[in-house]
Amino acid sequence: MRISLAVRLRGELPILNVFGVLAAAWIIYASFYLCRVNFSIALPLIHLGLDVSHSQLGIIASGFFIVYAVGQILNGYLSAKFEPQKLVVIGIIGSSIVNVLFGLSGNFTLLLVLWMLNGYFQSLGWPTLVRVVSIIAEGRLGASFGLFNTSWAIGHVISWLLTGAIISGMDWRCGFTLNGLLFLAMGVPAALYLISKMGRSSGGALENFTNRRDIGKSGFELHFKMITLMALSFFIVDSIRYGLTVYLPSYIFSIEKATFNSTLISIVFPIAGSVGMLITGFASDKFRVEKKTLLVLGMSFATMTLIYMFPLTFQLNRLYGIVVLVVLSALLYAIESQITVIIPVEVVGEKHSSIAAGLINSIGALGAFTSSIISGIIIDIYGFIEVFRFWSYIQIPLILLLSIAYLSMRRH
Repeated sequence: MRISLAVRLRGELPILNVFGVLAAAWIIYASFYLCRVNFSIALPLIHLGLDVSHSQLGIIASGFFIVYAVGQILNGYLSAKFEPQKLVVIGIIGSSIVNVLFGLSGNFTLLLVLWMLNGYFQSLGWPTLVRVVSIIAEGRLGASFGLFNTSWAIGHVISWLLTGAIISGMDWRCGFTLNGLLFLAMGVPAALYLISKMGRSSGGALENFTNRRDIGKSGFELHFKMITLMALSFFIVDSIRYGLTVYLPSYIFSIEKATFNSTLISIVFPIAGSVGMLITGFASDKFRVEKKTLLVLGMSFATMTLIYMFPLTFQLNRLYGIVVLVVLSALLYAIESQITVIIPVEVVGEKHSSIAAGLINSIGALGAFTSSIISGIIIDIYGFIEVFRFWSYIQIPLILLLSIAYLSMRRH
């Protein structure tokens, strides 16, 4: 891995610390998922235990996403102005406390308010750590973010496994209280390590960092257009991925009738996704940005077909269904990795990486917000098969957006 030229010239971050910083950022963001996707595993038992409908649970999930979206924009800006490794501590402590309180609550309105608060604290994770990784990753964006992005996929797996085991042995409330305490124990020490190693390399000095080229009017227009297209594309991709994140365990549970079994099958989704991000991340460093966009376009055609096929295949044959899920997951996560950080950071540069990441992720969160409500309603009225068809059909506009992005890059 090559350390950023800007950082090497200032001599502020020794080469031996680069790997430690990347590892600490990885641990922190993986830990964030302990207090984010635990809701999905607990959802079937909350539904039964509190007599809350899927539509109401969709509202709770959507409340998280709307606050998360606003927080992404705000914290993306703050991460570009202030030291991101200090801002992330607020997110860790806040999300941990809110999860403990969520596990102690039983009123629908209170659950909604607490999960919305969690949305803000969770929004402090992504833009801050994208900024940190961008500082040390210049020149190897695909490889560096391919590695870093496995944090949320593996964190997803760990959270689902741990939460599934806790809920199976105890109850759904412990999947929030214990997860909150564990997040605090893991996240704070890693964040303190980041502060100790990067204290001088991401504060005021970075505020004076400028791109090494004048992009001009046409370059600015291309930046704006590409970020807009990537944001709109991510609206659709995050609608699908978070729809699967929230409701895949419930779909598997409806067939398997066992919480832990459904958890074991569901974790194929993020595990295969992490492999897909790694492979495409390292491979994409060999391509120019327009080739990366073309690669994502091709993968989108495949995922549209595979999402439609999955529930039909899974009900006919469990093994074949899991194979389809593996391929689908690898491609979907790879698409997300490319359009959220790798392509945008290559376009706008390191200085504005947190702002671009925050804006794109905020629009994606709005997609997750919309999908959570619509998907819950579709499941309540029509069942799970129809919601998979919905996730397949909404990739048609995704393909159109990516086609426009590719043609725009070709012209420039």
